Amino acid sequence: MFDNLLYEIDQQVATITMNRPDSANGMDQGMIKDLVAAFRRVETEPDVRVVVLRAKGKLFSGGGDMEWMNDMVDQGQTFDSTDIYRANEIAQAIRSVSKPVVAAVHGTVAGGAAGIIMACDFRVMSDKAKIVPAFSNIGLSGDTGLIYSLMLSLGFSRTYEIMALGQVITSQEANDWGLVTRLTSPDDFEQTVAEFIELLKNRPTLALARQKAAMNEFFYQDLAKFGLSEAVNISYLSGTEDFKQAIKGFVNKEEVHFQGK
Repeated sequence: MFDNLLYEIDQQVATITMNRPDSANGMDQGMIKDLVAAFRRVETEPDVRVVVLRAKGKLFSGGGDMEWMNDMVDQGQTFDSTDIYRANEIAQAIRSVSKPVVAAVHGTVAGGAAGIIMACDFRVMSDKAKIVPAFSNIGLSGDTGLIYSLMLSLGFSRTYEIMALGQVITSQEANDWGLVTRLTSPDDFEQTVAEFIELLKNRPTLALARQKAAMNEFFYQDLAKFGLSEAVNISYLSGTEDFKQAIKGFVNKEEVHFQGK
């Protein structure tokens, strides 16, 4: 059904699991395409009352594929704006699911995957996990609606600080700032996820759908437009010297000195 995901429905709960642990569930075009398709499909499942996003492996997701970006730089290419916009479509698809969507975050989530969990309605997080919005560390601005979602929760100044400085958000900070619905130890993680899913499953599903629709209408109405901005920005920035040097530095494990060019 999907090359990069597991898609399961059991007892009115749909579980979408990123299933490329060998590549840290990297956000390449195959993964992006599958995530968009899976969330669009789950909205058509009449018996589903809760949707859960999971990931296999030690990390939830390491974000973008750095080796692929290095090859792109070597070939003198830049990001295609259409591909970048497609990443934002994951967030759009999640927001369009009328059922509650829970991200079960057991490990570190980086780059574009951070935007994906932030687009979900709820986040159950292990206290060993962290959020790594590392875009500016490689000379990029951000995709998957991450800035949009963080702005809604944290406001301008803190969001800009996190994104500009490439700050890591610890699980405790995420909890203190209201980004996490349930914070739990690794030992209690699965039980906490199951209990929260059960709570949602036993709520009035149609009422929850109307609540979500109302919030989407007034707070997420510009997400698609924001995605166009993301696409233009990253396409441009992927041609800059700062991006090229950052990718080379990351791959070669060398310190990067940004020149503002």
